[in-house]
Formats: sequence, C-alpha cells, structure tokens
Amino acid sequence: MEKKRIRKPAVAGTWYPGTEADCRVLFDTWLGGIEKQTADEKVLGLISPHAGYAFSGPAAARAYKEIEGLPIKTAVVLAPMHRMSVSRYMTSAEQYYETPMGLVEIDSDIVGQLKQRADIQAVSGDSEHSLEIQLPFLQYALKDFKLVPVMVGHGNVFDVDDMALALAEVLDPETSIIVASSDMHHIDDYALVEKRDAAFIRALEEFSVPDIQHVLSRPATSICGRVPITIMLKACSSMGAEAARILLYTHSSEITGKKVPGEYTVGYLAAAVTRVS
Repeated sequence: MEKKRIRKPAVAGTWYPGTEADCRVLFDTWLGGIEKQTADEKVLGLISPHAGYAFSGPAAARAYKEIEGLPIKTAVVLAPMHRMSVSRYMTSAEQYYETPMGLVEIDSDIVGQLKQRADIQAVSGDSEHSLEIQLPFLQYALKDFKLVPVMVGHGNVFDVDDMALALAEVLDPETSIIVASSDMHHIDDYALVEKRDAAFIRALEEFSVPDIQHVLSRPATSICGRVPITIMLKACSSMGAEAARILLYTHSSEITGKKVPGEYTVGYLAAAVTRVS
C-alpha cells in the first residue's frame, strides 16, 4: 500500500494550539457564543485573518460560524505566500494536510482541473502559515470536506482573471466555499491602520470589484492577502455573489490595549460574500 504523502503542521503549538482538545476548547467557546449573521443568504466566500489565534482567532471564528454545519464538500483556501515563491500560484504536492484536528484530504480532481486552466506549480514541504492556520477552523465547522490549497505568489490584483475564472468553472457553488486568508493593514500606527482598513471595508461593502481593486492596488496598501481577496471576490461574483457582509473588525492594538503612537498594529477582518438563497 502506498504511504500517504502528508504536509505536516508547521505552526501548531505556537500560532495555534498543538492538540485537538485545546483547539476544540477554543472553537467551542468562540463559535458557541455567537449567532450566524447570514442565515437567510448563501455564503460563497469568506475573508478570514491568519495571525496567531491569540490575536485573530475570535475574528476568524466569526467568519467560520457562517458555514458551520453546512453541506460544503469542497473548501478552497487562497493564501498569500509570505516566503519565496516559485510560481504565480502554488499548491501542495502532498495528498493531505495534517493539523492537531486530524488529516484533511486534498481534492486532487479539482486541483487537476485548475492546473489545466491556470499556472499552478505543486510544491513540497512548504511552511506557509496563512493557509495552515485556516484548516482547524474548517475541520471544526465542516467535519467532512476536501481541500483545494492555493498559495498566491504574486501581488498584482489586476492579474487574477485566470484563477478567478478557473475556480468559477470547476466549483459547484452549492457545495463549495472559497476562503481568502488575509490580515488587514500592518503599520506602526494604530490610527492609520483603522483609517486605511476603513477605506477597504467601505469599498467591500459597496461590492464593486473594480473599486475594491483600486483600493487594494494603492502603493501604501499592506493588506497581505489582497490578491487572494480579489480572486475570491471575482470568482464568487461569477457564481452569483451579490453582497459582502462585514462580520467583525478589530486589530491587534485593541486586543493588547496598546493604542499608543508607533505601536505596530495589524488589522483583522471577518467578512462573508453572499447571494440570496
């Protein structure tokens, strides 16, 4: 029997708990204490942050609450590659991702279909946290699903049509979710983080993809997942998305209480992209 090829966890025990029991305690607390905000809508996409759970976990929980228990069979996670990129898009060469919550099977069929439509290179042994950190939430919320991991290696929000179209072509919107993994602005000034994040949130709420691309393309933008967000929005729009709902916004200086000039601050947003059910 062929040995399973497994992408081992890189940040379990540091960025998030290293045991299933400890993960479940957090998820039970975070998701158990909130209500869905999109119960009358079909959720096609999510924006979820990817800092350590101590900082961004409650915001991520707001996003994943919206799909908890839904009959989703395919979860695409679009994540920025923070380290050296070898291609515009990368996926795992393994068969599974492992987290403290267990194994997540990669949907090799859908990955194969994407490879026929977009420039995607398989890589082994990556340590990208922005994708991994979404997985325990997905495992808790969905139970039974397959993963389509896509790590983004470029920063051009206007050069995304190939991947957005590919996703719209191969996914069944009734049984799929597209997660854009992204923190918001990273700046040594919490007030400026709030101001710049507010500009992005306004554009997102108006749900004009060209306007959102304009905001995300500004030279001062430090939203690390700006390309994953753009791909998700364009793909979901092709699948009938009509609106974006802001579920929660916060930032690290609110969490630490260090709202002082010069304090390095990172914004965290949870949002759902929806259409009428």
